[in-house]
Amino acid sequence: MVTQTLDPNAIASATSISFQQKSQNTGAFSRDERILVIGNYTTDKPVVDNQIKQFFNSDDVATYYGFGSPLHRMAMKLFPKDNNGSKVSTYFMGVDGNGTSQVMTVGILSGGTLTKNFTCYLRFKELVFEAPADVVGKIATSYQVNPAKAPRKMDLNIFNKVKIPFTIEKGYTTAQILNSLKSSIDKYVELPFTAVYNTETSLLSLTSKWKGETSKFEIDFVNSDNEVITTDKYGIAFTTAITSEASGIVNLKETLDVITVEDQITRIVSQFNDTDNLDRLKDKCMSFRDGLICQWILAYTGKVFTESTITEIITNTETGTQTTTTTGTGTVNIEELITFGNNRRSDSVNIIIAGCYDNELRSLTYKERDTLLKAGITNLEPKSTGGYRIGDL
Repeated sequence: MVTQTLDPNAIASATSISFQQKSQNTGAFSRDERILVIGNYTTDKPVVDNQIKQFFNSDDVATYYGFGSPLHRMAMKLFPKDNNGSKVSTYFMGVDGNGTSQVMTVGILSGGTLTKNFTCYLRFKELVFEAPADVVGKIATSYQVNPAKAPRKMDLNIFNKVKIPFTIEKGYTTAQILNSLKSSIDKYVELPFTAVYNTETSLLSLTSKWKGETSKFEIDFVNSDNEVITTDKYGIAFTTAITSEASGIVNLKETLDVITVEDQITRIVSQFNDTDNLDRLKDKCMSFRDGLICQWILAYTGKVFTESTITEIITNTETGTQTTTTTGTGTVNIEELITFGNNRRSDSVNIIIAGCYDNELRSLTYKERDTLLKAGITNLEPKSTGGYRIGDL
């Protein structure tokens, strides 16, 4: 046998060396955003309750759950026509109204003698549960694009006042006026109510398309300049009265039980904001945050807080008499809002204040602004006329 040994001083030559990065299967990745919207469908739709279904536009949501239903109205915020909304996977779950619930019905009467031809407007204020849908769609889209960037200064599209035009002419009878209004309402299928005219009582009734407390709506009548219609200016006026009070609260327990880890939902938008359902949402979201799952789900809903005005006492320097005056048309009651947040502190509640503030609500006082900032609510912006107001995200 022949054995050959190498000289220890020998050097091996290399003509080229290449390095290749090995792909790793482990690491930290952000989950894809998935939104689940929970709400009622219209009373005429044969929908199977508590089924999670994915949709990609508001028209398909309307066809399935009913035009003007809460799910349709929230979908319009998530999929707006200008395409400035949700660009993440979005799912919907229909919930039937409580069997003992009641619809909201408002009766409209017209009185007086019309003195001129003009276009009148039925003004409808968007519903509170539409706001969180708009917020969630934009936040989720922003985080999916860049999780490290907070979605600040993002324009919201909530609490709008929708104006439905209808033409009335001099000489119109009450029946003609109200039927002109009914014809216009019938064209706006996305409205949350239907219109029926009663020839015997000369009453036009607007009835919500679903049952429960969340079916409450607000309307008034204005001209093109948003001035309320009065007999002094037009010879006629409209009166409204609630003929059926919305009532009844849905229990979300069975609905939330359907949601599992495998659904990989990251954010829930709820139509329902009562205390019991907020507790159920909290329990459901917390159940995914144990040591084995550690999956976060954030729940969103909307609440309306009462307005708070500024009361000033003015002293007449000559007579010494004092008068009390109220300044502005009010703004959100800051103390009530902070109290609500503090009472649910264990839920890890974050509050975003938004609303229709253009030329309607007064500027915040320094005390109110200071209270908000100390509470961690920072979406405040200066007004061109001075002072501060609550802005967008």
